[in-house]
Amino acid sequence: MQKFVPAEQIRTDVSVDFAGIGGQMQQVVWSAGNRLQIGGIVLNGLEAPVSEMDDMQLEDGSPIFGLLGIGVLKNYQFTLDYGRQELLLEKLDERGELLAKSIEKGPLLAQYPLRLKRHIPIVDIAIGGKMYPMGIDCGANANVLKKTLETELKPYIDFEEGEVDIKKVNGTSQGNRIAFLTHAKVGELALQDMYTVITDQAIGGGTGNDALPIEGLLGTPFLNQYKMTVNFHKNIISFY
Repeated sequence: MQKFVPAEQIRTDVSVDFAGIGGQMQQVVWSAGNRLQIGGIVLNGLEAPVSEMDDMQLEDGSPIFGLLGIGVLKNYQFTLDYGRQELLLEKLDERGELLAKSIEKGPLLAQYPLRLKRHIPIVDIAIGGKMYPMGIDCGANANVLKKTLETELKPYIDFEEGEVDIKKVNGTSQGNRIAFLTHAKVGELALQDMYTVITDQAIGGGTGNDALPIEGLLGTPFLNQYKMTVNFHKNIISFY
């Protein structure tokens, strides 16, 4: 967030055009010379985009200073453990090999390929025997599906009453239907029914070659089912 970045660290000579999963971000500037500490990891001289986002906070009222993205995570193999509310970072070399002994994560259940478009990891999900490319969004409290799939996936969508708003970095979309997505799989791993929002809003900023080749987003309802490890260098996602 821009309010947490000193004015002298803003690069007024750099022009920024930045699009995220939720679309084009407005009033984005570039910052340099930042110092970021994550546990015992200290990153000096970090450069990152800065935006005037709405204030965000944790349940205990602690402020959220910004979003951690591929600019930092690309140098690490990272594991999301929602059950223990932990983020594990393991340093990689340029080939994607660990530079130290692997952190114990439990039995490996499966390992599947993922691909990267811009800064968004994409994984294929099977629904009714058909594959659908989905972006992974760690900041989403619900999965999101394009409304154009509503008829095709009708046997696997259990609609609930009511509608919700989707709050994104570039604004809020209103009147989106809520449902549970059923009988989905990633590879051979079965997924529990997942809270999902059906929307006609654009998913994935960009047009033409910059557009994200996805049919929806996978958020917390997907990420909290398994312990998941991502290695961007090797384009692999592992499930524990």
